[in-house]
Amino acid sequence: TITSTAFQNNESIPAKYTCDGENFSPPLVFSEIPENAQSLVLIVDDPDSPSKDFTHWLIYNIPPSTRQSIEKQVPPGSTQGMTDFGQVGYGGPCPPSGTHRYFLDFSVLIRFLICRKVLQKRLCRKRWKVMFWDPQNSLGYTKGAKAISSQSKQQAL
Repeated sequence: TITSTAFQNNESIPAKYTCDGENFSPPLVFSEIPENAQSLVLIVDDPDSPSKDFTHWLIYNIPPSTRQSIEKQVPPGSTQGMTDFGQVGYGGPCPPSGTHRYFLDFSVLIRFLICRKVLQKRLCRKRWKVMFWDPQNSLGYTKGAKAISSQSKQQAL
């Protein structure tokens, strides 16, 4: 399971963690990690982006002993992937209009991802496709918190 001490599920993400603020990565807490897990993956996506499912953050090879990620930091030993901003690292919510949802997809893998270059979400998912701990579903949220832009509108979550 993944949670944040900065916001609750289905609540607005504080401006500090968006492009309207400092654009810091939020503090996260990881729990209920299976004992035999070898690696964790976190993807933060915006499914409401007008062009596509937009990736704001990708971290892979998070050590399974990790229990938290501190604000503005990546868990030691993990690797950040390429976002749809075209850069490595966290890119906070920045909806062009309306209310967007941001999903925190947290996956437990039974193997470490070995790669020679920085991965994008598509390549990362392709490599871990056969490595899920639970083939039915990854651990954690299927929904994250929502961020509200200046022209927000209500959407069903």
